[in-house]
Amino acid sequence: MMKDVLEEEAEGLTVNGQNVNNLRYADDAVFLSDERIQLQRIMDKVVGVCNEYNMEINIKKTKVMGFSKKQGTKYVIEVNGKELEQMSAYKYLRSWLIEDGKSEKEVKARIALVKGAFWKLKELLRGNLNTTTRKRFRTSNPGTGWRIGGRNGTVRKSVGEFL
Repeated sequence: MMKDVLEEEAEGLTVNGQNVNNLRYADDAVFLSDERIQLQRIMDKVVGVCNEYNMEINIKKTKVMGFSKKQGTKYVIEVNGKELEQMSAYKYLRSWLIEDGKSEKEVKARIALVKGAFWKLKELLRGNLNTTTRKRFRTSNPGTGWRIGGRNGTVRKSVGEFL
């Protein structure tokens, strides 16, 4: 259905010489444009095709987000005469998208995930592991901070000196 309306659409973003106006994953779709008017036209075409197939766009689940250096810029996109909710941050496929284009929130979220995974392994490191196994574990996770028995450190070539 989306292929019917968007494949030959000239509006969207040019990436590496290719026109990109949508990203689809499973039952999700993201529509892209560098101008609000173009995005409204794309949405109107999608609504038209949905109507042909006796389908409706769920206004409550459909959001709009603009990327700009100026935070708080208002982008009014309507579907069937109703204004879509505008988001300042949105999580899509486990990655945070922020209206100012910065990735601080994404980096912090990933650091928290890594910390959580590492702390799940702390009991393994505190257990009765022999020295060779501990060295192997630490060298297989380079750059990871760790703490055992009150000693802090980071993985280095001479891991043995911290054991």
